[in-house]
Amino acid sequence: MNGFLKQMASLVAKACRDPLSAIDVGAALARGTWYILRYSLFNKRIRIGFPFRAFGPVTLKGPGYISIEKGCGAYSNMFDGLTIVTLNDRARVTIGKKSRMGGLTIRCANNVRIGGKLLTSASLIQDSIMVNPPRQRSFANAASLRPLPVSIGNNVWLCGQASILRGSRIGNDTVVSVGSITHDKKIGENLLVMGGPSSTTLPIDKLMAWEKRS
Repeated sequence: MNGFLKQMASLVAKACRDPLSAIDVGAALARGTWYILRYSLFNKRIRIGFPFRAFGPVTLKGPGYISIEKGCGAYSNMFDGLTIVTLNDRARVTIGKKSRMGGLTIRCANNVRIGGKLLTSASLIQDSIMVNPPRQRSFANAASLRPLPVSIGNNVWLCGQASILRGSRIGNDTVVSVGSITHDKKIGENLLVMGGPSSTTLPIDKLMAWEKRS
């Protein structure tokens, strides 16, 4: 109880210091609460934890399951705020706590699992190469087109135009740089990922140490 009161006192103090920002945050929280109520009433396969701040538009659709944990937010940039599409009734999308998603699009036919504190800017996460792959069994590359799960660890930053495709496994505390693409690849923890497809990984801690020395 004391922790809750301290948090409320801190929020009131911030609102007094910057009332315009407080109004913006309050409006985002109100929109986020509306999304929570809307989807909880009309689509039981979608669950959004409270609080959810919607600074930009949110579109969640498809026959699969979507779970967004508490403390997340959707933000606007040059693209729409947050769009998640499940492509069949077996698809599962899970997003961890306190994720900040600006211009993020997720298309899921299998499983997309994201840890907490994700930060994105106009990024794509898709667990298949094609949204509507050919159904013919005789198709030469049918196996390579099948969806594969995507997993993203905690505290990961997806920069602008980053694309995370089928089979990607990204470790904690990793940054995927602007325009980079990962496909069916395991990326370790605490790395800077570059390239399309990603071919270069640099340890973030060593980069920071080098910057301090220079």
